[in-house]
Amino acid sequence: MLNKAHIPQEEVFLYGSDDADPLVETVATPDERARLRHDILEKDIDLLRARLDLIRARVGVVTRSSVRWANSSARSQLGAYPWAKFAALTASSCLMTMALRRLPLGSLAAMAVPIVTAAISRKTR
Repeated sequence: MLNKAHIPQEEVFLYGSDDADPLVETVATPDERARLRHDILEKDIDLLRARLDLIRARVGVVTRSSVRWANSSARSQLGAYPWAKFAALTASSCLMTMALRRLPLGSLAAMAVPIVTAAISRKTR
């Protein structure tokens, strides 16, 4: 039996009532049943292709609008020369990293370990 919960109402016309089996069961001969099953499957395939075409069209629209939005958003946030601001940001992060590497963080970490463990033990009590 077909799960019709996700199918819009206009597409359910191929099938009988919700409790009954598909209309294939009402046809008398096996050849007619096979032909009707074939017709139903072809219509289902056509409906699925139509849905896929709609999804592809929607994806194209969303992609184009997202690209336009990202470009205009970057321009509005970063101004006329976004590449210059990105270059300055990269250079400043490089200089900050070099400065942090020169600090004696080993001794600072050794001092911080007892303080952190004391704070944790106070919270667990």
